[in-house]
Amino acid sequence: MISLPWFLEIVVGVGMGFCSGLFGLGGSSIGTPILRLLELPP
Repeated sequence: MISLPWFLEIVVGVGMGFCSGLFGLGGSSIGTPILRLLELPP
């Protein structure tokens, strides 16, 4: 498993949460594609 630096994990998490709240989408509909782009398991 690839480990991201802690600050990058926080940035990705905040970004996914912001987008989910802004567009009213579920976390998995945004989170899974972003995690796959970062080559992390969903």
